[in-house]
Amino acid sequence: MTERYQVHPSIEALYQQPSSDLVQCLLPDTPVFLRPGWFEIYERYAGQQGDTRVLSCKTSAGMQYAFFKQMERDYGLFSIRHLNSMSNYYSPMFDVFCVGDIRADYSQLVRESLTWFKKFDTITLFPLTIQQADAWRVAFDEAGFSSHIYDFSVNWFHDDIADTDSFWASRSSRLKNTIKRKRRKMEKAGDFSFLVTDCSDNDIEKLLADYHQVYNSSWKHSEASPDFIDHLCRYQYEKGELRIGIAYHQSKPIAAQLWFVNGKTAYIYKLAYDEDYSKFSAGTVLSAELFNYVIAQDKVAKIDFLTGADNYKQDWMSASQKLYGLQVSNSLRPAGLVYTLYNQLSAFKKSISSRG
Repeated sequence: MTERYQVHPSIEALYQQPSSDLVQCLLPDTPVFLRPGWFEIYERYAGQQGDTRVLSCKTSAGMQYAFFKQMERDYGLFSIRHLNSMSNYYSPMFDVFCVGDIRADYSQLVRESLTWFKKFDTITLFPLTIQQADAWRVAFDEAGFSSHIYDFSVNWFHDDIADTDSFWASRSSRLKNTIKRKRRKMEKAGDFSFLVTDCSDNDIEKLLADYHQVYNSSWKHSEASPDFIDHLCRYQYEKGELRIGIAYHQSKPIAAQLWFVNGKTAYIYKLAYDEDYSKFSAGTVLSAELFNYVIAQDKVAKIDFLTGADNYKQDWMSASQKLYGLQVSNSLRPAGLVYTLYNQLSAFKKSISSRG
């Protein structure tokens, strides 16, 4: 019997397959975070441990691709084999990439690739919407695994945007007054300026250097992988999807934001400000500039703040959804059985505490 799936040792190896048509079949509204180009940059620069494994599964309607990292931890008397989604703190979402007239079918993917999945003690996937988490759980549970859904993060977003007037009409008076007050404070102090650009008429390398200068002066201190950010921004720049906003004081960058516009959605990916200028709320005013730009110029219908439960996001967004992780354990392997029992015990304790 011919296997309907293949496991590739790298994304480069996947591209070398004669039937690989990932780039040609890319839809313009596909979020950058789910594209093969994202995973290629991620594989090289994001710093996730483990060996890359790309699962490709053939269906009658097209191909499904899932990007993973596998790890084996040796403890002397035994070892544990982990399979993790190719995702970490840089990843606001995770999903299967489909080619052809199909939607992701996790049950078919697991069913067709079951021989491979059974080689692992645990399989961990994140971040997922509740719909994704439930569908993956069903897919693995039907195949004989034990699955545990856990809380991961929150996603704030604003959809059904018609124009800037309606967007600002739905914002709180407190936010709008704060922006007006801080603008006046900057005008009074003098020498403040804002740049919001698609980078077509700007030096992207200079803008990225300004971003890193701000980031290193912020509460975040240092970027985990500057190379990842730079290569991702260059990739989005080449696609015409990068939007960068920088606030300056006397030519010094003091606030910076990186946004990606994919189809009719703008994703707010990175933002930072110099703490020495916090009294001016330059980041808040810069956000207003970027919101106006993507709504008026890019005609986006949705703006997505991606992951994070920060309270300030509620001021800008209209809705939120919880994000989850899924840990799958294989009870047919000794270590997998231990994980299964541990997760079952944790779920039992949680149900007891919720009753009390």
